[in-house]
Amino acid sequence: MSIEIPKTEEQSEIRHKEIAELEAPIFKIFKEILPTLEKGEYDLIIGIDASGRIPTLIIDKLVNYVYTKNSQEFPKTRFLAGSGSKEDAEEYIKTWDPRKKVLIVEDTILTGTSVKFLTEVLNKKTYVLI
Repeated sequence: MSIEIPKTEEQSEIRHKEIAELEAPIFKIFKEILPTLEKGEYDLIIGIDASGRIPTLIIDKLVNYVYTKNSQEFPKTRFLAGSGSKEDAEEYIKTWDPRKKVLIVEDTILTGTSVKFLTEVLNKKTYVLI
């Protein structure tokens, strides 16, 4: 199945250069994960807060569009502070209770620390990571 995202007249004009620069990489990623989205395999999207918030919200809209077209329940979208602790991440993830795949969104990875502790927590809980 191929899903084309329609653009409304309002959406066709991007007013901020920084957001416009996200369009190509986000659509590249979106096309790569589209087969898993069409199957409804994600039930949680985690954005690394601060720098990952805008890309996460954009991806959330795209994912929800696909899930709507396929009559699937939307995945939850939540945010974690990249500077937070592993223990904090464990507590939050426990309350979010993902049961399928988790999509992690981060726009900048300098040292990998924020994503590393998050993947460790998710792997410890035997969640599936992409």
